[in-house]
Amino acid sequence: MLSTKVRDDARLLLEAVKAAGPLLEILETFAKAQHEADDQQFVFAEGKPERRAEASSNIHRMYAISTKHLGGRSLRTIFRASERLMGALEAFGGSVAAQEISEQVLRFDELLDQFSSSHSIGDGARLMRMAERLLTRLKAMQQDLAQFADQLDPEVIAPGEDIAVFGLFDEYTLREVAEKLIAMDDICKTVSEVLEQYDIPTDFRVRKIETGSLSIEIIAQRLGIIALKRVLKGGVDYWYRNHTREGQLRFGVRDTNAALKDAVKLRNALAKEGVKVDGIDEALARQTARLVNRIGELAGFADEVRLDDHIHVRVETPRTLKLPQSTPEPRRLGHDPAKDSGSNPHGGQTGGDA
Repeated sequence: MLSTKVRDDARLLLEAVKAAGPLLEILETFAKAQHEADDQQFVFAEGKPERRAEASSNIHRMYAISTKHLGGRSLRTIFRASERLMGALEAFGGSVAAQEISEQVLRFDELLDQFSSSHSIGDGARLMRMAERLLTRLKAMQQDLAQFADQLDPEVIAPGEDIAVFGLFDEYTLREVAEKLIAMDDICKTVSEVLEQYDIPTDFRVRKIETGSLSIEIIAQRLGIIALKRVLKGGVDYWYRNHTREGQLRFGVRDTNAALKDAVKLRNALAKEGVKVDGIDEALARQTARLVNRIGELAGFADEVRLDDHIHVRVETPRTLKLPQSTPEPRRLGHDPAKDSGSNPHGGQTGGDA
């Protein structure tokens, strides 16, 4: 998605700079000569008469012998490297900085071509100054790109940690994305508060967020991730069974606390890891209202909900379900806003054990 593409583009540009070896080599050579000339200019500027003449002579000599820096170099190879670099800069997206550097590369090539014909001291002086300026910009860009690409890399999963990938396959506005992120944050806080009673560390934090649809990667201590996955999976299943028309018709309406406790079964999930947490299901059930609301805001009516590789898919085909009173007409199943005020009229999603 977006962050991955930007990171990859930055790395491609970094590789393009490294691949422009012939250009970088001649830039280094002329920039070094310019630095030496600058040192002599400082000597000249110090105002000591006995050293001014020597410094002036050295500066003139450095510019005069600059033609030697072209020895054994293929200008065609340098210009070809410049073209590839300018192409990579353009492909990076046409940013102001990239455009500025590209213009400097073109200007350097023009000065190099001119100097290779004239061999004049003036052209050599302009070429050396341009080389120093361009090399400085390229090095700064390399440093910035490397830091930028590193920041876009997902956080490394440390030993003892794990990751939960929660995805919603639908299109959302910025406001909806923000609301869902707030809901996920509160779900993580709820799980943390429950686990803290049993001295189980969590440290939930976001590893990566991708939008378009919505994908949220949460990283934390392994037991914390196991608990979060159990709550998310069970919560989505619970919401489908108890807060969608199809779920109510298929499974019947149950007591909210009991239904959530049965759906989550957090104690069983942690017991498989050798952790004894008697009463944790009840502790979580005391957060029923908070969790039900947040899970509904996060994923209650999404068409598809993914937790790692497991996907909950909303039933799309209308069903004729037998009720004790009568057989209803075929209809698209989903939440009925006319009978349950304040609810979203879209359909729910099927559930199943992870």
